[in-house]
Amino acid sequence: MSLDKAAQTRMAWLFAALVFFVGGGIMTWWPASRRIAELRAHTEESLDQTAAIAVKLHRARELRAAKARVRADLHRLAGGGAEGTADGALLQLLDAESRGLHVSIEAFTPGNAPQAKQAGPLVGRSVTLAVRGPFRSIVALLADLPKHDVLVGIDDASLQTALPRPRAPVLSATVHATLYALPLAEVSDRVRTLR
Repeated sequence: MSLDKAAQTRMAWLFAALVFFVGGGIMTWWPASRRIAELRAHTEESLDQTAAIAVKLHRARELRAAKARVRADLHRLAGGGAEGTADGALLQLLDAESRGLHVSIEAFTPGNAPQAKQAGPLVGRSVTLAVRGPFRSIVALLADLPKHDVLVGIDDASLQTALPRPRAPVLSATVHATLYALPLAEVSDRVRTLR
C-alpha cells in the first residue's frame, strides 16, 4: 500500500503537530508540576511555622498568668503590702478556724520585733496564742494552721486542764508560733525582676 504524495505530506504535518502538542504539553506541565510541588512544600512549612508560633503565644500567655500569680503571692507574703497586715491575716485565719473547730482564742500576743529566725528571705516574728477547747479540736487547729496562705510555724504547745468534764475535758493550750512574712523591700525587688 502506497500513499500518494499529498497523503504523506498530511501525515508528516499530523505527526509534526502531534509532536508539537505533546512536547508543548510536557514542556508546560513539567515546570508547572514542579512549581506546584514547591508551593505545597512552602505551604506545609508555613503551616508548621504558624503552629509553632501559636504554641509560643499560648506559652507566653501562660507565663504572663504565672507572673501575675507570683506577684500576687509575693504581695500576700508581705502581708498585703502594709507592715503588720500579716498579723491581721493570721487573726482572720484564727477566727475562721476557731469557729469551725469550736475552740476559743483567748489571747493573741505578737512578739515585739522580728526574730533572727529566717527561712530564706522570709522574716519570722514570734506569736503566742492562748487557746481553749476540746483536745481533738486544739490538735486539729494546730495541724491545720500551717496549711494556709498565712505562713505560720508552730514551735511548741503546752496543754493544761481547764474544766474537767467526764466525756470531753476542756483544755487550755499555750501555743508558741512563728509568723513569717516577706519584707516589703524584698517584695519590691522580686516584683521588679518579674517585669
